[in-house]
Amino acid sequence: IRFAADSIRPYMSLTRKIAVCISFPTEITPERDGIIIHTTKEVNILGYEGRHICRDLLEELDCAGASAVVVNDTTAVLLSGLVSGADGAGLIGLINGTGTNVCCQADVGGRKMIVDVESGGFIPPQRSEIDAALDAATAVPGVYMEEKLVSGAYLGEICRRAFRAAAEDGIFTERGALAALGLERLPTPAADAFIDGAALECFEADADADAARQIAQAVFSRAAKHIACTLSAVMRFCGTDGGAITVSADGSVFRKSRYFRSELERYVGLLEPGRRVNYVSVDNST
Repeated sequence: IRFAADSIRPYMSLTRKIAVCISFPTEITPERDGIIIHTTKEVNILGYEGRHICRDLLEELDCAGASAVVVNDTTAVLLSGLVSGADGAGLIGLINGTGTNVCCQADVGGRKMIVDVESGGFIPPQRSEIDAALDAATAVPGVYMEEKLVSGAYLGEICRRAFRAAAEDGIFTERGALAALGLERLPTPAADAFIDGAALECFEADADADAARQIAQAVFSRAAKHIACTLSAVMRFCGTDGGAITVSADGSVFRKSRYFRSELERYVGLLEPGRRVNYVSVDNST
């Protein structure tokens, strides 16, 4: 909170209104403040329990007349799509980076309302033994199961565990198997670069590298398929009757992974044939 206050203090001469984007499950209070329920994406911090985010920020700022509200980050990304000129009637917000989420507009009592889906909390009906083992090793097991299949906090680790399983199943040469079993860490950007043709030094033989690359592609392709299913479901829920949709998207996996992005668009095309889907990304959207 002190770091956040120091970062925004220079801008307080321009405005007294503050919106705080929060990327964790948060209990919203009547005054639109928020209390973090628990962290996700393997972020480990202490001392947030029971604390009011905006109240603490305003106290630290000590700026007369300032007000603050908590804003969901995915909602902010949806609204950023309006900056690009997108039609608000067919606009969906998507984040797929360290974590994942989707939001949309829906009819609520005859009025249009932005609905935060919290899609990362979906419980997929089909998970592998690798997925179950990864979940058990996370900071908060048993929650945000979908996020643990599709987002940047986990894709590299899924690949690493899949390499180990492949080694145990005899997929690699003896040297390649030893390399896979000895791989202690694989960040998602490194796994993505490997898919795109970069070398992963532990796999010296071409056959091992080719096999590992196919495994990594399958992991990222599965993530794209899951996100495509989510987007397709939301498109149908919004009641646009096959009309054009704009997906206002942000997040490191969506923006930076060429393989994921191409697979996502391919799967959305298969699930929504004939529908025109436009993807936009606005810098500093949140």
